[in-house]
Amino acid sequence: MRRGGLAGLALLLSAAGAESSSCLPPDVGTPMSATTSGPVAAALRFSPATVKVGSPFVIDISVCSLNNARIERLAIDARMPAHRHGMNYKPEIASKGDGSYEARGFLFHMPGRWEITLSVTGAAGGKPQYLTLELDVR
Repeated sequence: MRRGGLAGLALLLSAAGAESSSCLPPDVGTPMSATTSGPVAAALRFSPATVKVGSPFVIDISVCSLNNARIERLAIDARMPAHRHGMNYKPEIASKGDGSYEARGFLFHMPGRWEITLSVTGAAGGKPQYLTLELDVR
């Protein structure tokens, strides 16, 4: 838990540059932007929708491969690029089936711009493909 007592900070999603994909069903969350080329598309949904500093939250991940390739491995993390640090916790991902996953263990310990990165291995011929979503936590 965070010391200090900042609470009730709103989470604003910045999906600038995010690409929508036909392989993702509608209304699965905010699309992520691909930072490396590859056939994967992903979207994130947060629970609770309003993230509070010092409070854990869950991310539902929807991921699909445009070339119908099998996704072998997913990894997710978040960092603050301006401060050059990440979270104090390591999130874990569990498959929910049908291309959906649940990531637990997220906690933002300070306000500001966070960058969530998803690494997907398998669909791009064994090389990881990276997707990101920027969040402005206020």
